[in-house]
Amino acid sequence: MDITSYIVYSGKTPDKLQMVVEVSNVEFATITGLDNAVTYYFGVTAVNSRDEGRTSSVIEATPLLIPTTPGEFDANSSKDGILLSWEDNPYTDLTGPVTYIILRGIGENSLDHLAAVTNTTSFLDDDPKKGTQYFYRLYSINLNWEESPPTATLKVLMPDVPGRVGDLEAEAGDARVVLAWSPPSNDGGSLVIGYLIYKGMSDSDMVLLEAVSSAGNFTDTDVENGLTYHYCVVAENMMGQGLPSNTISSTPEESVEPKPPNGDESQGIPFFVWIVIVLIIVIGLLLLVLTRRRKYSD
Repeated sequence: MDITSYIVYSGKTPDKLQMVVEVSNVEFATITGLDNAVTYYFGVTAVNSRDEGRTSSVIEATPLLIPTTPGEFDANSSKDGILLSWEDNPYTDLTGPVTYIILRGIGENSLDHLAAVTNTTSFLDDDPKKGTQYFYRLYSINLNWEESPPTATLKVLMPDVPGRVGDLEAEAGDARVVLAWSPPSNDGGSLVIGYLIYKGMSDSDMVLLEAVSSAGNFTDTDVENGLTYHYCVVAENMMGQGLPSNTISSTPEESVEPKPPNGDESQGIPFFVWIVIVLIIVIGLLLLVLTRRRKYSD
């Protein structure tokens, strides 16, 4: 005989089941009105035109609340990677821990599974590629693998080290060398926190001289006149040191101050002597002219 219907029995103990619904021409039934986080037991019987059959084996199931979207989803990059954080699911009747599924991709519409974590509200993505922008999305699931709506997608840049500093120049003075430079055109996506100045007697053997916090200039006074020194500058952000600048050399020299003039000492003759000589010559010429005029007049 053909089966005409199925009767579903349910109860909170396996030995006390009560009929909850009878369905026809289908092999499934949805039971509503149950309490979340409470275990129920179910059995099914088949019915034909003559009678109702025996109860099937009893199974158990626990209805669970569908988790909500994780709140306050945030991401922060650091030297160690990109740290994701969120608020815990607010419901306490989910029966068992909530699992959080993390998706990642380099395109907003092409995210792949990155990790599934439980009993935590943070995750460190420790292998992103430097200088790459990533997209992250998060959702939670319960023990029945029912999913919450996903969070909004986050866009995060994994920074790189900064580029080279620009326009490194050196000006030598007396027992000093003044260095000047400009910030790198590319900070790597993270604020430049300082500059490292390297110095050496050759461009292949330089050691750290000083670390300064801002671009501009630096005066090296630990030098000797007549010796040539080599310098380069490296920018640094939270990811580390960038590439070194061009190497520049400079040789400090002792300043030679000119002696103040003490009259006109040309040829070793004092200035007043020259005045006397000129006067004598002028007087002699005048006397010569007067003498000739007298001769002509006589």
